[in-house]
This record gives sequence, C-alpha cells and structure tokens, in this order.
Amino acid sequence: MPDTSDTALLFLDRGLVRADDAPPDPAAQRRAHTLVRTARGARWVVPVLLLVVLVLAFTPVAGAAFWVAAVVVLVGVVAVVLLLTRAAAVAHATAGLPVPIEITGKVATAMRAVLAMTGALRTHRRAGGAAEGVALLRQWTTATEALRAAWLRDDIGAWHDHARTLAAAGERATRITGGLTGAGTPDGDSAG
Repeated sequence: MPDTSDTALLFLDRGLVRADDAPPDPAAQRRAHTLVRTARGARWVVPVLLLVVLVLAFTPVAGAAFWVAAVVVLVGVVAVVLLLTRAAAVAHATAGLPVPIEITGKVATAMRAVLAMTGALRTHRRAGGAAEGVALLRQWTTATEALRAAWLRDDIGAWHDHARTLAAAGERATRITGGLTGAGTPDGDSAG
C-alpha cells in the first residue's frame, strides 16, 4: 500500500464530502472492496435464477410445490442481494476513499459534482442527458473501485491514474447536471 502520509481519505457524510488525513485502515479498505465485488457478482444470480425457473416451468417438474419453492427462493435471493448491496455501501462509506493527498481537492470537488448530478438524475430521469449521466455514474463507480483495488495492491501508478480519472469526471458531471437542470447549456454557457 502507498505510504499513509501520501494518502487522504474522502468520506461522504450526510451528503457532504469531507477529507481526512488519518491513515487508511487496510482491513476496512479490503472489506469494502470484497463486499462491493461480492454484491456486484450476486446481482447476476437473480436473472440467472429467473431463467432457470422459466426453463423448468416447461418441464413436468412444474407443479404447485415447484412454484411455491421458486417464489420462496427468488424472494430469498433478492433479499440477500439487497442486504449485500446495503452492506457494501456501508462498508464503502465507513472505509472512505483513499486518494493521493496532492489531488484530494480535485477528487473531492468531482465527488460533489457527481453527487449533484445524482440528485439531478433523480428528478430529471427523462431529460436528454440522463443516459450520459447514468453512464458517467457507472464509470465513476468502476473508477472508485479500481482506485481502491490499486491502493490495496500497492500499484501507485494505477492509483494516481484512477484518481486523475475521478478528478476529470467532475467537469463532465457538472456539465451533465447543467444540461439536466437547465442551469447551463451542454457547452457550459448559462441558459439566461
């Protein structure tokens, strides 16, 4: 892992981004990384299970007991996936995001911009830039996990690259938010 004096932690606290220069806890970072990867993989279980149920529905096995068992198993799997996703979000929030200290301000600004974009996406789901916003949100999530993974495996070059990717996403998120809310045109000019 990179030297703790070169690392700052970014936390999301009640909708606000705060930085902390306390040394990151490797166990908490590892736990967050593992839970996020597990939750992401578990999400694929639901569609696969639905496909299996549909295939088995056309076989002689599909009696009343089959349908009761299928519903119970599907509800159980969905509940487990939801619990895993929630546990991953809590672990991610409590561990903080380890970023290079020299770029902490830029990543924090980008995190605020992504949060604002997320709020705009909730209220403007059908707006023209919503698809681009959702794509950026997926890229952001992937980049934060790649940043954490690079920090955990002590790949300083990749860690800095992912931090720069996150910092650059802030400008794009601000542009998308302006396009969604009408606060600015996509090229950054004010709408007024």
